[in-house]
Formats: sequence, C-alpha cells, structure tokens
Amino acid sequence: LQNNEGQHSCFLNAAIQALWHTDSFREAIGIANHVGPMHSMIQSLFANIEHGGRQLSGAVIADVLRAHLADLFAHAQRFQMGCMDDAGEALEAILATLHQEHVGGDSGGEEETCNPPCVAHAVFGFTIVDQTTCMACCANSDPEISTSLVSRAYATDILAAARGHITPLIPRKNSKKGIVRY
Repeated sequence: LQNNEGQHSCFLNAAIQALWHTDSFREAIGIANHVGPMHSMIQSLFANIEHGGRQLSGAVIADVLRAHLADLFAHAQRFQMGCMDDAGEALEAILATLHQEHVGGDSGGEEETCNPPCVAHAVFGFTIVDQTTCMACCANSDPEISTSLVSRAYATDILAAARGHITPLIPRKNSKKGIVRY
C-alpha cells in the first residue's frame, strides 16, 4: 500500500493489511450480498492487492478509501487527508461503517442488530457479559450484555497469559473497595 511522504496513510494501511491478512474477512467481503460504498472500496482494494499490485511495482493506492473515511468523519476531524491517525481506530471505523451500510446507513450505529450478520459482525463480532462481584458478601450484579467488533487489551496481560502466568479471566479489582470485575 502506497504511503508517499506527507500522505500519513500508514495508520490506514495497517488497518487494511490487518483486514487483508484475516482470511475469513477477505473471503466474506468477497461473497457478501450487501454492497455499500465502503464494501465496494475494500473489495476493489483487495482485488488490487491480489492482482494489480504486481503490475504497479507492488504499490496499491488507498486514496479513495481514505477520502471516504475523511468525509464520513469530517464532523469529528478524524482520518483527514494528510493527517496522522490511529490504526486501531481506523479499523474500528471501517468495521462500524460496514455494519451501518448493512443495517441502512446511519440508522442506529453498531448497537442495531443485523440479521443476517453483516460482514463485520460475522467475522469480528462477539458478545461481552460484564458482571461485578462484591468481595465482602459475594453478591453479583445483574449481567450487562453488549456486543462489540473490537476489544482492547494490554500487551503485558496478553504476554502474561501466553506465558501461563495468568488465566484469561482474571478478576480485576475496581477502584471501589471490595468490588471485582471479571
């Protein structure tokens, strides 16, 4: 993916490469029935990466997708042309936009259920159950259930879990005394 001096597209290139190297996403985006502008742009980029990149000295240009993101997020001054931004947030914005296209534009954001699932939810969607337990009396809060397309984790926690030093569902003490979150 091309990133000329001053273009500052490395964040978007990282997000596109993450999607490209996720086989299930690459396959799903190619066969999905619903096609919106973001979907079409990603399909085109993927075709260029697979076929056209060899003819363009390996450089594929993502300017159309960058301009589309800049337009979609102009109100928040995010992903603007020539400005640096965050790769994780760009990935999240792309997935949320694919979902919004599937459910009908700006009708509800990520919270609106898509059935059948959009490409983003089919590949990356997961359910989160958040519940707290009081260490003093062992009472549990009602579970709060939500869905998401991304999850953030500290690299040190991931490395510690991989090394077997911690289990994946470690209780985390909240700032309130005696409260543990799982």
